[in-house]
Amino acid sequence: MLIKKTIVLSNGIDVVGHATVIRIGNASGIKITMDTANKGMFYIGLKIGNKPQQNLVIEGKKEYELSVNPEHGDALGIVILNEKGEVIATGGRKESVNRTTILPRKAEPVEEVVIEDDNSVILKNEDTKPAIEVSETIESEEYVAEDKMDEEPREEAVCTPENNFGDCLKAFSYNRGEHFYQSIRARLEEIMTINPREEKLEALIPDSKWVKVYYDKGEYYVVGVLSEDGVVKFLAYGVPGFKGVKPPKEAEELCDFVTLSNGIGEGYWLMFQNAQNGEIVKSI
Repeated sequence: MLIKKTIVLSNGIDVVGHATVIRIGNASGIKITMDTANKGMFYIGLKIGNKPQQNLVIEGKKEYELSVNPEHGDALGIVILNEKGEVIATGGRKESVNRTTILPRKAEPVEEVVIEDDNSVILKNEDTKPAIEVSETIESEEYVAEDKMDEEPREEAVCTPENNFGDCLKAFSYNRGEHFYQSIRARLEEIMTINPREEKLEALIPDSKWVKVYYDKGEYYVVGVLSEDGVVKFLAYGVPGFKGVKPPKEAEELCDFVTLSNGIGEGYWLMFQNAQNGEIVKSI
C-alpha cells in the first residue's frame, strides 16, 4: 500500500513550506520542508484522521517516523510551534490538533532531602531537565486557541475536497468585506497546490490558474484564480456540464457557461467572486 498526502504550511498570511505524510506498507513517516527564515528547534502536533495525535520535535532532521499509519480517507492537520510555544505554521485541518500537548512538559521540581552533619534536614529543589520524546496525546473535547491566528474560529472560506459543489457554494457567503482575498489566501493556496490542474480552462481564460477538486467517485468541481498584471482580481468556482443543459439548481441563477474547444458543447458552469471584497459577480 502506498499513500502520499501533502499539506501546505502557512503562517496565516504566506505559504512557508509543506509537509508530506507517506505510508509504504505498514511503515509511515513525515517529511517537513520549510523556508530558511524558520530556523532552530520546532515542535509539531500532527493529527491523522481519528488516530492518536503525534507530537514530534524538529531538530536538524527533515524526515521522521510515525507510530500510526494514515488511511486513504484520513484528513491531516498540523500545527508547528517554536521553543517559546508560539505558532509559526499550520496546515490542513489545524483545528483538530490539540496544541496544549505539543510542547514537552518539564518535570516538576524534585525536593531533595539533604542531611547535615548536625542531623538537621534541609529540603533542596533540584530541577529536572525536560525529556523530549514522540508521544501520543489524549484529545480534549474543547480547546481554545492561544494564538491570534485562530482567536475567532470561523467557517472555511473556500471549498474543500470533502465537500460537494453545493457545500462549496456556501463559501461565497463567508468572510466578505475589505481584504477578502488576504483573509482566505492561505487556505486557497493549499487547494491550488494539492489538486490536479485544469489546463483546458487555463488555455481559454488568460492569466488564470485552475484545479479540479475531486470529492466523490470521480465527481469534481473546479476552483480558479484570475489575475491581472500579477494581482489576483477574481476567484472562480464551477462544475462541468454541457451547453443547453441546466446547471445544478443551487447555481442556476449565478452561473455563466464557458465552452471548451472540443466541438461537442462540453464546458463548465462558472461563478466568480471579487477578490477584493468577496462579492459575487455573474460574469467578468
